[in-house]
Amino acid sequence: MDKRWSRRIKLKLTDKTRIRNSDHLIKINKLKHIYALRRHEEYRLQARLAYSKLKQNKLFLAGLAIYWGEGDKTDIGRVSLVNSDSRMLQVIISFYRKVLKVREEKLRAALFIYDDIKEKKAINYWSKTLRISKKNFIKTQVLPSRSKLTKNKVPNGMCCIYFSNKELSVKIREWISMLSDDMRW
Repeated sequence: MDKRWSRRIKLKLTDKTRIRNSDHLIKINKLKHIYALRRHEEYRLQARLAYSKLKQNKLFLAGLAIYWGEGDKTDIGRVSLVNSDSRMLQVIISFYRKVLKVREEKLRAALFIYDDIKEKKAINYWSKTLRISKKNFIKTQVLPSRSKLTKNKVPNGMCCIYFSNKELSVKIREWISMLSDDMRW
């Protein structure tokens, strides 16, 4: 009799704890969401305050315009741009380094190459061209060759330059919005 009674109490307490923990997690997640919204609004405010000074900087405007056209604008906290034009990527990486003040160890590069391109040669090319350490390159994605389908060859593949930073991701989207407002007539 004792064991049945103990087992029944244990099950009842377990159910009660599970419900309490579930309610607690829901409350915590709601609070996290509220805090994230407040942080993002603070980032947007900081971006608006900095914009008037930054818009005098040609690299800021060029980097922002390139990012507006080619960059990742999802809301996951990642700032990234993929392209095969080395000059465009040189401008964007200068924007990351000089305007956004992204530290070198935070910068990452990922390559997308066709199977008729040598991976090591492509990494060497992009590393030298963008002055980014080879250790900052993550796994290369190899795609089936398109050489029979197109006249436009991509001799060194496409390079994605990125870093993760929620604050800068939010600020960039705010600056793009402000630049858009400035350019409308």
